[in-house]
Amino acid sequence: MGDPICKWRNASVWTTVELVSRLPKEEMSDAEFRRIMNRSPYGPAFIKTAYQLACQLGLYYVDERNVYHPRFDHDITDREAEEYLKYWVTQYYVPNPYTARKFENSNHSLRLVDAIANLVMEHPNCANLEEACNMLFGEVTGNLACVKFFINEYSDVMSVADNFDIRLRRREYKNCDVYNARDDRRAFFETFNR
Repeated sequence: MGDPICKWRNASVWTTVELVSRLPKEEMSDAEFRRIMNRSPYGPAFIKTAYQLACQLGLYYVDERNVYHPRFDHDITDREAEEYLKYWVTQYYVPNPYTARKFENSNHSLRLVDAIANLVMEHPNCANLEEACNMLFGEVTGNLACVKFFINEYSDVMSVADNFDIRLRRREYKNCDVYNARDDRRAFFETFNR
């Protein structure tokens, strides 16, 4: 089973503001970054759990030289977080460097929201989030409650009901293909640059 996004917490404004407030604001070695995060309120658990959502949100990445790169050089407000997340949801793609080692049937990554919308437009009888994700990735897809949350909170393309049925808000085709290397952390991070 592939999970499009981790389930540590929902990708909420509050979580994003909190993560940014805890993350260092300047580049540094990965070793120094880990020391700082181990002393943070998250403690050593950050590197085991919270890091995945922070990276999936594009809040930081560690490059091949083991240098930590933050997205923000300051703490952000709720408004800044909401604006960022509304952009983030339009660019978020799966698989990416921080998705579990599943999605073996995916030849390339897909911008998730646009891919789901395109599938529903092409196959109106497949208007359920679970069915759509399973069809897109050719395998059972997990953590759909987290996907539903960020679609409903930040996407102007569609909404997802409690039973996971999809209602399109606008009908336009967008290219949802992403040809970055699956493990290219820098390319994933830069996807969310404006």
